[in-house]
Formats: sequence, structure tokens, C-alpha cells
Amino acid sequence: IREAIRKLELEGLVLMIPRKGAEVAKISEKSLRDVLEVRKALEELAVQLACEKITDEDIQNLKEIHAEYIRIVRQEELDAIDVYQQNRLYHFSIYKISQLDRICAMIESLWDNLSFFKLIYGQKLLEGRESRERMIEEHQSYLDALKQRDSERISHLLAQNLKKRTEDIPYSLDVYFHENA
Repeated sequence: IREAIRKLELEGLVLMIPRKGAEVAKISEKSLRDVLEVRKALEELAVQLACEKITDEDIQNLKEIHAEYIRIVRQEELDAIDVYQQNRLYHFSIYKISQLDRICAMIESLWDNLSFFKLIYGQKLLEGRESRERMIEEHQSYLDALKQRDSERISHLLAQNLKKRTEDIPYSLDVYFHENA
């Protein structure tokens, strides 16, 4: 347990308070924006190279992952963790096609730094049917661009979607954290 808490502290997710214990770190607006900007740059690079290296087998694999994502997202009762994990599988399956192992590890670290936040915020995104369908369409647009090996298009789509996410984030931390909770 100590090792896990130490890892969370190194990732900035937990603060260690002497003689008190561990406390979940609050995420500032600047910190969120910084992480999303770095993600945008790294993920754009990964998807561009994935377009160049993608095989028909990779496309089939992505279609299957996307089909499962659709099934999960269209369920009446959603589990935010299932949606998050399938979304992550989809994105990282694309990034790994780039064969940029170090870049993929950096992207994964950035995703992990915000995973708690993404689960909470992501759950709010999934509350409406329209929002769910928009997320399915985003994934489909990535798949279409990959099928066409259109690196400019997928890069643009990814940048546009991350920008929208950044703009839509409720930066009042009260939405996520309650004092004395």
C-alpha cells in the first residue's frame, strides 16, 4: 500500500501530510490545461504516424473495439469505469500502431495523471443521449480517417476534440471536490 501511495504522490495525485497521512491532490485549472496541451501535441504525433503504419488487421481490431464501445455507451445504465476503459483501449490501440513506445508511455502517464478527474468529468459527459452519440461519432471519425490513411484529418479531429474538451471542462473545482467530503 505504501508503494502504491508513493507512486500516486510521484504522479501528483496524492499529497503526503506529515503526521496526518495521504490526501487526494486538488487539480488546478492551469495544471489541467497544461496536461491537455502536452497530450494534444503527443497524441497528434502518434496518430499521424499511426496513419502511415496502419494495416488492415489494425483497422479490423479498431472496428471491434469501437463496436464494443458503442455497445457499452448505448446501455441504459452506464458504468463510467467501463466507458473509460474501453475509450482508453480504443485510443491506445491507435497510438501503439505508431510504434513510438516512449511517446505512448508519456501519453499513458498523462492519461493516468488525470484518470480520477476523467472518470468524474466523463461521467457528466455521458449523462445525455446526445453527448453519448457525439462521443461515438468522434471515435468513428478517427476510424474513418485511419481507413483513408489521412493523417492531416485525424490530427485535426484529435486537436479539435481535445480543444473542445478543454473548453467544456467546468474549472470550478467545487464540481469535483467537496471540502470535508
